[in-house]
Amino acid sequence: AVVSTQSTGEKLEKTELAEMRAELDAARRDRIAKKHASVREYQAALNTQLLNPPFQFPAAVSDSNSPIFGRSDMTPERVGEMRKRLKEVMNHQLKSTEEIKKKAATEKKETVKRECEMIARGKTEVREESYKRYQMREAQKNDLTKSWAAQNELKLARELDELKHRKKNGMLLLEQCDRYKRCRQCQKCCDNTGSTNIWKESRFIPGCRLIV
Repeated sequence: AVVSTQSTGEKLEKTELAEMRAELDAARRDRIAKKHASVREYQAALNTQLLNPPFQFPAAVSDSNSPIFGRSDMTPERVGEMRKRLKEVMNHQLKSTEEIKKKAATEKKETVKRECEMIARGKTEVREESYKRYQMREAQKNDLTKSWAAQNELKLARELDELKHRKKNGMLLLEQCDRYKRCRQCQKCCDNTGSTNIWKESRFIPGCRLIV
């Protein structure tokens, strides 16, 4: 049974291969036939063109000995007009060039003028700022000088006062206290002997806010 199945499969494969070969041969023959037919048609068209050439126009023959076209292109009037037009164009171009140069020069002058004004304004601002800083430094210097002079005068006055007190060695301290009402440094009264302003016989009762 296995052998018969294998032989049947081989027969089918051979049959399919034979059919494919027949189809390929038929397609190749068809392609060759079409190619030969196109070649024959092309040859027939060439033969027809050779047997029936196209119509050709006769050669142009002039009926005049002088030139027909361009006879009035270079007349004196035409040349004069061309020169006049060229001169006008040249003058217009020269005028345009001069205007462009003048405009460029004017813009350059204005630019230089603006730059000079900006530089001058900057210098003025710098000078003003420097002068203001100088005035501020001078004012601070004068204030410090005046303050130092006042402090120096006060210091000299204190030293002179202390020197006067040192020279009074003959007077006792209590005598000096009787002479002056208040101390110059602490501004306290000189006759303060430590007395209290609370009544001596007052009593404090515990638990009460009053002093009796």
